[in-house]
Amino acid sequence: MVDSVLHDLTRRDALRLSLIAGLGAAGIGCSTTEADRRREAFKNREPLPDPHQPMAPSPTYADRYPAPTSDPWLGRVIPRSAWTNEPPITRLADPMRGISRITVHHDGMSPFYATDQASAAHRIELIRRSHLGRGWADIGYHYVIDPAGRIYSARPLALQGAHVKYNNEHNLGVMVLGNYERQQPTGATKRTLAAFVGSRMELYKVPTGRVFTHQEIRPTACPGRSLQGFMVQTRRRGGALA
Repeated sequence: MVDSVLHDLTRRDALRLSLIAGLGAAGIGCSTTEADRRREAFKNREPLPDPHQPMAPSPTYADRYPAPTSDPWLGRVIPRSAWTNEPPITRLADPMRGISRITVHHDGMSPFYATDQASAAHRIELIRRSHLGRGWADIGYHYVIDPAGRIYSARPLALQGAHVKYNNEHNLGVMVLGNYERQQPTGATKRTLAAFVGSRMELYKVPTGRVFTHQEIRPTACPGRSLQGFMVQTRRRGGALA
């Protein structure tokens, strides 16, 4: 399914996202909103433990949100631990409860051309910290792709993302580092994006009509003209996204 596209295929970065309608200067990344998590967290907070009962050991994060074992890309996706040691604030996020659509983004910051993993990791962490600053649980996207074609695990799949306003339910967020209004995606980026999204479609039984770019759902320039063009062309010719 992917053969038709496989041959193609520090802080001052936190600039205002002029590409995203309505966001202004309050953060980075093309994500939109994670509504009223703090209020919901308070309403749904766990009761205080009974002081007369012995304390049971708390489950670890890995116990609660284990990695999927049926993923054909397992072992090929760079783990979250390669770019951050911080877990999501799970009380601020909703559970995913299944995937039925996929949305592709860019980060919408300054152009990004670095091909080393350290630079990509720094950029992803910068975005995560910005999203935390908005009161979110974590970085808004589930996966991130860099210019070298590496793919990174971001927000855990067990947690609903924060990447398309009013449309995060059951929506897998895949983000490409860079600004594709101002740069072109590399061949490596395109190969990984097409092959990975194609594999997610197979894994979760997502049809072509349920694979979107951000601007196809909300009024925004994301994922930028060049990446948008690649997505449209690939779908039209029945490539990896079909």
